[in-house]
Amino acid sequence: MLAVVLWASLVERSLYVIRRQTIEVLPKGSKPIRVLQLGDIHLAPWQRYKMKFLSSLASSDVDLVVNTGDNLGHKAAIEPLLSALRPLLSKPGVFVHGSNDYYAPVIKNPFGYIFHSSAKPKSDRLNTDLLTRGFENAGWKNLNNAEASLEIGGNKIRFIGVDDYHIGLSEFEKLSPGSDFTIALTHAPYLKVIE
Repeated sequence: MLAVVLWASLVERSLYVIRRQTIEVLPKGSKPIRVLQLGDIHLAPWQRYKMKFLSSLASSDVDLVVNTGDNLGHKAAIEPLLSALRPLLSKPGVFVHGSNDYYAPVIKNPFGYIFHSSAKPKSDRLNTDLLTRGFENAGWKNLNNAEASLEIGGNKIRFIGVDDYHIGLSEFEKLSPGSDFTIALTHAPYLKVIE
C-alpha cells in the first residue's frame, strides 16, 4: 500500500502523457484534422514541469485546440497558465469552463460525486473573467452556453458548448439544433448534458 501511495504522490502525478485516438466523424470526403483536447490541467503556479509540458504541446501538428475546463488548481495560476499555453493560443481553439475555473479547489471526498447532488463550491471565487479574456483575446471561441463556427483544414465545423453542469451553470435553452456537422463541448459529461 505504501508503494502505491508513494508512486501516486511522487511519481505518477508528474508523468504527463498524450493519448492518441483516431475517430472518423467528419463528413465523408473531409480532410482529416488533428485535435488537441486539454482538460483538468488544475495548474498551480509552482508546477514548472507541467507548464513546460503544456508549452511543448504546440510543437505537435495541431489544427484545433479543444479546452474542456478545470484549468486552474490555485487562485494565482491564471497568468502562469496563459503563459504556458501561449504557444497553443496561436492555434484555432474552443473552450468551456469547469468548476475549477470559477472556484479555488478544495480537498473533497471523491465519493461526494456519487452520493451527493452537485452544488456550487464554498471556496474562494477565481478571476474567471481574466481567464476568459485571455482565451478570447487569442481568438479561441467561448462556448460556455454558446455556439460558434470555424473552418478547420477546409472543414466547416459548428461547435456548441455548455458551461459546467456540475455547479448548475448549464443553460441548454441558449443552444439551437443545427444541420451542420457539430462538435459539442462540456466539462462534466452528465447524462442530461449528453442527451
